[in-house]
Amino acid sequence: NSNPNFNDVSGPNGVTIVNHAEIWAGDAPTFSGPIVKSTNLATAYATDNCDSSVKVISLISLQVTDVVSTGGCFRADELGFDEDHQAVLIANDAEQDIGKGPSVPFITLIDTRPVAPGQHHAIIKKITFDGTNGTANALGGIEQPVYSSETGNFYVSVPQDGADPTIGAVVVVNAGLARLGDNPVIRKFDLKGCSPTGATLGPNHELFLGCGYVIDIRDGSVLANFTQAAGCDEVNTDPASNHFLCGQSAGAMAIVDDDTLQFDASIKGFNRSIAADPVTERILG
Repeated sequence: NSNPNFNDVSGPNGVTIVNHAEIWAGDAPTFSGPIVKSTNLATAYATDNCDSSVKVISLISLQVTDVVSTGGCFRADELGFDEDHQAVLIANDAEQDIGKGPSVPFITLIDTRPVAPGQHHAIIKKITFDGTNGTANALGGIEQPVYSSETGNFYVSVPQDGADPTIGAVVVVNAGLARLGDNPVIRKFDLKGCSPTGATLGPNHELFLGCGYVIDIRDGSVLANFTQAAGCDEVNTDPASNHFLCGQSAGAMAIVDDDTLQFDASIKGFNRSIAADPVTERILG
């Protein structure tokens, strides 16, 4: 759906590589008819099939080999991969009450282990982000997750936790606990004055967030706050030069040294999506 007014039901969205063999991409739900212009969401989205999904694509054949429904009425968005527990975490960040399906944002943990042709990858667990069971009350959606092999945990950025728009959070999720049937939400780091969107890991237990904060993933303590790097969407790490990269909504890229935690520069002409290739040492945005 290319209409900009319907971004929350458009796709594809987030993308990641799984086991060097597959592309996993978040996608929008399908519709059995047009979206109707109405202030009543149940009327506007009456034809929404509430089957947002993850598409699995073989890197060898370049064909879609599986479609895993997350059951959302809005887009399945950004995602991350846990190679240790063989799980993808994807967020349905924009869910609203349309009279059917989920009414609040949620995440889905999906088993990435290979399946036989014609079989679906199993859903390990769905977790509603409504402030219960240790989760954040994600009134402002759910943004970029990142996985740390050092701790074995996902770190999920939440721009707004509860009614106060100045308080964000990072929710710590362990897919191994989910596989055992236990509550996988093990911690929540509250962040006053920070609305984290993007998240990326540094070399020394750091998590750089799209609000300009750097926190310690072990306890959530704030290590640095770069106001020059606020207002970012996606963030990334360039391991070749040891820098955090931040795609700012204002059309610039902020650069922070991840060894010294010093602000380096802001370069105009970039968009909100930033990636770094450590082989060619090129930055794309």
